[in-house]
Amino acid sequence: MVLLLVAPVLLGCKDRWSSDGDSPESGQAILVANGSVAGAGALNWRVGSEPVVLIGGSNAAGKDAFHRLAGASRLQDATIAVADGGSGEIRLFSPNGVYIRAMGGAGDGPGEFSSLRILLRLPGDSLLGYQLGGHRFVIFSPDGGHFRTGQLQGPPSVVAVESVLGDGSWIGTVVQTGAAAQGISRPVLYLLRYASNGTLLDTVATAYGSERVMVQQGAAATTQLIPFGRNTLRAAAGSYVIVMDTHEPRLLYYRPDGGLAKVVTWQAEPARVSGSEWQDYIDSVSSGSPASQALVRRRLLEQLPRPERFPLASDLAIDRADNVWIKRFASDEWVVFDGSGKLRGKLRLPPRFLPSDIGHDYILGIGRDSLDAEYVALYELQK
Repeated sequence: MVLLLVAPVLLGCKDRWSSDGDSPESGQAILVANGSVAGAGALNWRVGSEPVVLIGGSNAAGKDAFHRLAGASRLQDATIAVADGGSGEIRLFSPNGVYIRAMGGAGDGPGEFSSLRILLRLPGDSLLGYQLGGHRFVIFSPDGGHFRTGQLQGPPSVVAVESVLGDGSWIGTVVQTGAAAQGISRPVLYLLRYASNGTLLDTVATAYGSERVMVQQGAAATTQLIPFGRNTLRAAAGSYVIVMDTHEPRLLYYRPDGGLAKVVTWQAEPARVSGSEWQDYIDSVSSGSPASQALVRRRLLEQLPRPERFPLASDLAIDRADNVWIKRFASDEWVVFDGSGKLRGKLRLPPRFLPSDIGHDYILGIGRDSLDAEYVALYELQK
């Protein structure tokens, strides 16, 4: 087994880049430079104003009601698969949103999950459900009639299987936190590639997790995440694993073998976090906490360093045509790049809604309504 640790600092070596649009030579990566996102026009696509299919929400009951949604995907016959973490079930719904059957369930027995956290659609429409505890996965056939249970091999750290490449291999992330560090720190993220039986194949890339800092809480020191701090977004589909630092206008495209294939950049500057904005955030979080915890929460937040800038992005997705979608921070606007890395434009999606499966003519995703109830919705996408 070969472990290829490819660190983002390699981007400083400009001789690894070929010019925009050229075919990369061995060891080189294509550089695709775009203009300003702020000046990009609206994408000539339209998202339906109302969902074509809506499952869940405040008025839902029975199998239509969800708790801790863990993913949704549309199968080739338009069946909608939904992972409900609360029940440990993967539920199938008709193209019109009518409940069909459930697979899995809560427990430690064959085909069950103690904590269903992720749903992935595999080649051939098999469905993979994954739980963090024990690195355990279950693969179901599309009709739910057969399943196979396995366990990821490799490091003992917590692994989250997050995406599937076109060759059927899986991409998972290991977080290496290490010993508590003084000052601001970020854990190392290893993006791992697994075979379809759970065997570890390679380390595709390394990146860095959420910024954090040690603070004092009474007699104990604890590690706290820094609000608006740097983090790494990642997604994978087709032939690439794509990585983005939330504060950098840059996408890194890694091949399954760990080679850096393409770097996509654009012009954007993260907004500065002013003192008044930071204080407003502290006030908002403190006032939203239970009365017994509000003062403790405020004192904790006041110990954290004020971040210099807000993130550029808060989410990353790849559709079935290999377009890359980036959600702008604190906005319902998404920026779309095509498969070559060219900036296509901007598009708005419904508020509090995150896509989990974007096809040629639809967007399937998960959201919350005005009463904070979870739902799954399918919107028409016209291009």
